[in-house]
Amino acid sequence: MGLLVKSVRQLFSSCSKFRDECLSKTQVYEWCSAFRKGREVVANLPHARRRPRTSVTDDNVSTVENLILEDRRSTVRDMAEELGISVGSNLLKNTVKPAYRSKRRDIPIRSETLNELGWETLEDPPYSPDLSPRDYYLFGPLKEALGGLQSACDSKAMLRVRMVT
Repeated sequence: MGLLVKSVRQLFSSCSKFRDECLSKTQVYEWCSAFRKGREVVANLPHARRRPRTSVTDDNVSTVENLILEDRRSTVRDMAEELGISVGSNLLKNTVKPAYRSKRRDIPIRSETLNELGWETLEDPPYSPDLSPRDYYLFGPLKEALGGLQSACDSKAMLRVRMVT
């Protein structure tokens, strides 16, 4: 028995190198226990004592999708009442995929339409050399210090910012 526990510990320590992708310590012990008792298959086995799933059906999933498309502000409680299922049912976890939103550059039809209309399109710069994400912490305190003051020209605004800093 001591040799078996030691091998389970070794198995867990080798699995823990994978960090978030690894099974928990309890799961490793449960799997080792199951194989010790004679289990030979890694795949999920059917559960004879489990109650069949009644809330995650194709009809319910399509109904929830339609409800969301009709009124995106509808709540989970409203949908559960309409379907007659419990609020804790998780219908959309693995069944509904998020809509793919392509970038502006990836849509040639849009750019062709803009060219036909004679509109000039400007490319967005990949980054701003004057402003980096680590400068964002300045905006809140700077807005508070300026207190909503407005300037008619850039030079006056820069002078006020220099006075604050």
